[in-house]
Amino acid sequence: MPVKVKRIGGKFRIVENKTDSISTNKGGTAVDGGGHSSRERAMAQASAINANSSGVPARGRDRRKKRRRRFDRGQDLA
Repeated sequence: MPVKVKRIGGKFRIVENKTDSISTNKGGTAVDGGGHSSRERAMAQASAINANSSGVPARGRDRRKKRRRRFDRGQDLA
């Protein structure tokens, strides 16, 4: 779900775009760990969350999958 930055109680918090409630992870804790002291850091984290929720895989994941497939074909490492 898309997120945005909002100032709550003197901290910049990551909130859900539609409901303005503090965004939580699967474990139920706040994704921002209690808030950021600067808007720039909060915006950077919100951008990362929005990029990851867009469905585009991260670059590193694709590389690891290709590497695993190469070794699974039975090629010798020696």
